[in-house]
Amino acid sequence: MIDKTLIAALLAATTLMPAIGLSADPTPQAATGTAATGSAAAGTSATATAPATKPVAKKKPVQKKQTARKAAADKAAAQKAAADKAATEKAAAVGASPASPTPASATGTSGAGKALAAGALGAAAVGLAATAAASDAPVDYTKMTPSELTEYLIFDAKGFKLDQATQEGKTGRERMTQDELQKTCSALHGKTIDAETAKKVQGLATASRVYPEGGVTLGDWKRGQALAQEGAGYRLGPKADDNAKKFGGNCYACHQMDLKVTAHGTLGPSLTGFGKIRGNTPETQKYVYDILYNAHAYFPCTNMPRFGANGFLNQEQMADLIAYVLDPESPVNK
Repeated sequence: MIDKTLIAALLAATTLMPAIGLSADPTPQAATGTAATGSAAAGTSATATAPATKPVAKKKPVQKKQTARKAAADKAAAQKAAADKAATEKAAAVGASPASPTPASATGTSGAGKALAAGALGAAAVGLAATAAASDAPVDYTKMTPSELTEYLIFDAKGFKLDQATQEGKTGRERMTQDELQKTCSALHGKTIDAETAKKVQGLATASRVYPEGGVTLGDWKRGQALAQEGAGYRLGPKADDNAKKFGGNCYACHQMDLKVTAHGTLGPSLTGFGKIRGNTPETQKYVYDILYNAHAYFPCTNMPRFGANGFLNQEQMADLIAYVLDPESPVNK
């Protein structure tokens, strides 16, 4: 596309040179710039033939035309140089490498030359953009397995604040990094666990157990009740819980316990009357402790959290929860 300033310069030159810009005579101009046939500036007809012994036009008007043409050409060249400079500065500002400007001819740069220069500049910018895009190409989620996508979103895409402190004394990264037991269960992809995998998981869970000094005992069932009903804690994300805040077992999220508590989950079995049915014996107390500490020892690849193995609950808290489940005075057994 021809630059507007160049069009203006050409129009100005045409106004000063009507014999050149408007004449229908196809005969080329002579080297001196005068018309071969008639001149409107000299007052002759367009079809009249000038005498052979007489000059077509006076010397002074020719010089005037040449001076006007040169001035127009110089103005167009200056405007072109200014436009090229502005384009170069703009390209440098965005990190592109501008194409070399087309040299101006004696009569100024043509519209085709400007189009070629602009096209080269655009091609260079597109090439650099394509290179930058290739170095930062978007991730194709459709080519990932569910496990690969999960790993990418958590650890590479910064979907979690992995350096945040957790209530069990670890970091978000440690919390989200699977151990061998979790990896073994995840490899099932929801399928029914086979005997070999179950044996492996149970072995890992059993090896993780740590019993309190003096053996398993009952704590305070009232404190256990508060822990069972408390759902705060353990969250990760931009609004993570304050680690100084109390947190509990959130038992009612999965189990029915006290019949007076109507809001409860069904992911786990009902524990209502558990102490009445199983009794409050040392063996039963140890069994409940094992379930709280690491339930995978009895139910491999269960959904129940490993409260003791992961440090979510301490020994005293687990003793209080055991009392809430087994103590005859607990509302669970009423």
